[in-house]
Amino acid sequence: MEQIGHVYEGLLDRTAVRASEPILGVKGTRGKERELPLAMLEPLSAQGRDKLLEFLKEETGRSLSALRGALDEVNLPDEHKLLIACGHDTKLLERIRPFRNLVREDSFGRPVVTLADGIYVSTAGRRRSTGTHYTPPSLTEPIVQHTLEPLVYEGPAEGVPREQ
Repeated sequence: MEQIGHVYEGLLDRTAVRASEPILGVKGTRGKERELPLAMLEPLSAQGRDKLLEFLKEETGRSLSALRGALDEVNLPDEHKLLIACGHDTKLLERIRPFRNLVREDSFGRPVVTLADGIYVSTAGRRRSTGTHYTPPSLTEPIVQHTLEPLVYEGPAEGVPREQ
């Protein structure tokens, strides 16, 4: 039961989003992998490498040296997989190429690229902002027993023995 509660709590932090433009799943540190619009990365890159690196550092939690290394990497990922992820759109592939080593892979080893009108799962942050948390039965049962039970059932407070 508690495992289901933890799964539920994790799902509260996620939301499905329809992409209005190509979105890249960018590698990050644990808990900071992001989905970023390609159209956001391109102007940052045009403003200069340092601007792009600072933005990526903030968004992904990766170090500047790791990000520089990814951008400078000469061993390129399988471009055919990237072309497939781009829906065989060679113009989109050209746009993504400068960022290809930033793109993470899914559990099947495919680059995470969401095309326009595709759906991706993103961190919503609603759970924390609404104070929604899973509480295990070991904590909730005593609370219910000692606060709600006296309001619902006749018991010791009314002079009735507990066993009745």
